[in-house]
Amino acid sequence: MGGKYHFIREEIAKIEGKPAPNIYTSSILPPWAYSKIDPSGFVPFFQTTSLAETVKVDTPMPMETIPLSKRIGQNFGYILYKNKIVCKNIEDTVIIRGLKSKLKGRAHFYVDESEVGKPILLENEESTKVDSVEFNIEKLQFEFSVLVENPGRVNFDNQISLDGEYKG
Repeated sequence: MGGKYHFIREEIAKIEGKPAPNIYTSSILPPWAYSKIDPSGFVPFFQTTSLAETVKVDTPMPMETIPLSKRIGQNFGYILYKNKIVCKNIEDTVIIRGLKSKLKGRAHFYVDESEVGKPILLENEESTKVDSVEFNIEKLQFEFSVLVENPGRVNFDNQISLDGEYKG
């Protein structure tokens, strides 16, 4: 700490007529090298999805409006959208467009539980230029999944603006 701080502390102590209290020092240890993580103790993400409540809807909905068994929606966390896709022909590339207007939050894309494309965060200035995800398919039927994270909301502005800030 700077010299001015210590000087002012000592002057105040003189005025009060008692010694300055001890300065607090943190008990937080400096960082050190951690041991390697043993991946055998982890469960793959898609093996855990059966633990979550499943809701079937006709069209993708924001996570706040999905009808769950005990309440309507959730306003935090993750939501996984899944859809079976059947193609007539195997195309070289599948392109999903319109993400700027539909996607709210950070998204990861999966084909049959394998990640495809790059994750997108539409609140980030660089990724707002991205409006589509592209991936190659190798079979006529597959499950396409989008995992959307709610990275938070703005904490200011009027109520009307906040009402429209749905995620998912």
